[in-house]
Amino acid sequence: MNNLDLDKIETGEWNLSKVDLNFLSKSIGAIPKDKELSPKEAYLYGMMTARLLDRLSEIHAKIEYYYLNKEVDRKDIYAVVSSEESTVAAGKRKADKDETVKLAKKEENKAKAFLSLIENKIKAIEKIHYMCKAKFEKEEKEASRNNMT
Repeated sequence: MNNLDLDKIETGEWNLSKVDLNFLSKSIGAIPKDKELSPKEAYLYGMMTARLLDRLSEIHAKIEYYYLNKEVDRKDIYAVVSSEESTVAAGKRKADKDETVKLAKKEENKAKAFLSLIENKIKAIEKIHYMCKAKFEKEEKEASRNNMT
């Protein structure tokens, strides 16, 4: 992984609003959907998707780290609020109603949803990558067979 800057997550300098996925739609939008790719195009788009996957892996790692930190934060807040009561059940009820716990859970849910989005984008780009790779390899095999005859 390149430069994750996980320490920026710790200090609050980085959060989900810093993630810009516009590069994805621009890059994927460049791949023609209605025409057969030439071997050269398949190779180039395959290389582009490999770079996109690398970039998304970095983003995924940051978001996963962010999500796990939000989960820890929520559990810490929950523990503090629930410990103020004399019984476990009363503490659970109090924590479930507490606004700081609810806010922490919302932040955790937001991070989890974003993580799922990134995982789905990675799967979709992997499919495109392997389709391009298969197209290129198929054409290359056919070309080498034709050169042998």
